[in-house]
Amino acid sequence: MSVPAEATYADGSTGTLTIQLTGWIPGPAYGETEAVRTSRIHTCTGPLGTTAAIFHQVGELDPAKERSAITLTAPSGTARAHVFALSLERND
Repeated sequence: MSVPAEATYADGSTGTLTIQLTGWIPGPAYGETEAVRTSRIHTCTGPLGTTAAIFHQVGELDPAKERSAITLTAPSGTARAHVFALSLERND
């Protein structure tokens, strides 16, 4: 699933990026790493014994600018993206 995102920088400029997200049950499909793996998920009808994961992914932004915000846009279609945490840090 593709989630469009917009980065806002401290100088007021913006940039776009697309975050690719893998569903809970399949293995990583877009270069993510597993942050958490479980042996059960909870469904509308109760617990289901199956493996599932939450993934960690890195996105590239303009390293020369100070970031102030990330705005995520809902993906199209019926899929729902779940973002559990988002960190902004310099990689220099």
